[in-house]
Amino acid sequence: MNSGLLVLGASIVLAVPVFLRHPARAVFAFAFLLLLHANLVLSKDLHVGLADPMLFGTMLGLVACYPLLHGDTPRGSGRFLAACGLWLAGVLNSYVWSTGQGVSLSVLTDFLPNLLYAGVLFLMVTDRPRMIAALSGVVAASVLLSVLTILKVALGLQDLDFFGLAKGAVDHIASDVDAIRPTGPVEDPNYYCQILLPGFGLALGAFLVARTAGERLAGCVATLVILGAIMLTASRGGILAAAVTMITLLFLHRKLRYLAVLMVPVVTLLYAVPSYYERLASLTTSTVALASGQTATESSVSGRLAEMATAAILFVEHPFAGIGYGTFESRYQDISANHDVVLRGEDRSAHSLYLETAAEQGVVGLAALLFLLGASLRAVQLAARRAAGQGDGALMNALLALAAGALGVFVSSIFLHDAYAQHFWLVLALLFAAEKAAGAKTIVMQR
Repeated sequence: MNSGLLVLGASIVLAVPVFLRHPARAVFAFAFLLLLHANLVLSKDLHVGLADPMLFGTMLGLVACYPLLHGDTPRGSGRFLAACGLWLAGVLNSYVWSTGQGVSLSVLTDFLPNLLYAGVLFLMVTDRPRMIAALSGVVAASVLLSVLTILKVALGLQDLDFFGLAKGAVDHIASDVDAIRPTGPVEDPNYYCQILLPGFGLALGAFLVARTAGERLAGCVATLVILGAIMLTASRGGILAAAVTMITLLFLHRKLRYLAVLMVPVVTLLYAVPSYYERLASLTTSTVALASGQTATESSVSGRLAEMATAAILFVEHPFAGIGYGTFESRYQDISANHDVVLRGEDRSAHSLYLETAAEQGVVGLAALLFLLGASLRAVQLAARRAAGQGDGALMNALLALAAGALGVFVSSIFLHDAYAQHFWLVLALLFAAEKAAGAKTIVMQR
């Protein structure tokens, strides 16, 4: 029998009694594990085939027990259910009109665990302590991943991936410079950067509102460590999204002067590794070239623009229901060839969640997705306002930081599709759960 499976099973057996009595600890643990993509690491890297059923089964079992033990109710679930229902309706609408229903069904089946994990976590977060625990789990996971990333790159540990949590390989950075590009628990540095954005927003938010020197130091260290890992991914879209998160929080707290402090690790990295500056500058150069009617100067930029252009073409040709959920990649080469778009020579995604949704699901699916994102931000806005009205400044500030981190994730999705959606839906679940947590009475153990 797989030793990893035995360890996981024993850990769950030992943890369940604690989680039954202390729901906040359970929420912390599951938010931590989901952001780590521990289920993915266990199944693919450590070959624990039952990782997902065991993890999800434990969460579902706890949710079933909490109404009896702690008086949990589904109160405040309407907005989440309505938004997810509309999103799913958009997906199913595209499936009905799909040009490849078999492909659509297969992709949807692979995607559904993300929605199920999000739904169960949403049900677990019912009050303030559980919300704070969930956000703490996100920060803790982000710091752990970032520390492992920095150690890997700083020590040149190309062959050591820390049990699958700090993967990466030597890749092209800029010009003729190659270096380790960390991918964390996934296989792509751009998605890894996106995974770190919520934790970056929460850590920065904690630093900005810290009241004691100890809190300020902890927040500063966590922020700089996560920011350092984000920079090391060399993800241009991710760095832009991190900047959006950072500026949003500094603006909300009227502390734009801190921008100079936060730029220290950025400037240090650009000075120590000039190729990172060249990589960032190449995006500006390519944009200027395109604006003047020339060809993008970098192949990766021109290739992604070709994929986005193909998605736009498909949306124009199939505006109502798209070509079918999950079918863009299999149609890319034919469409790009027929319309004389730069051909990548292999099946490719649209590299944009919004354009790919428009191509695959049409205006119906795109509207449903935008409603989902808008409703989540509205939920956390109402929750922060309610917390402020009740004088709970700590919760209000935590929710503002969550919203800023989520905004970074949504911005980065302009350049990324949903190849790894677990952290995306984790953030959505917490945004919607915020409305339940703010103002709710703390649930205590019934005797």
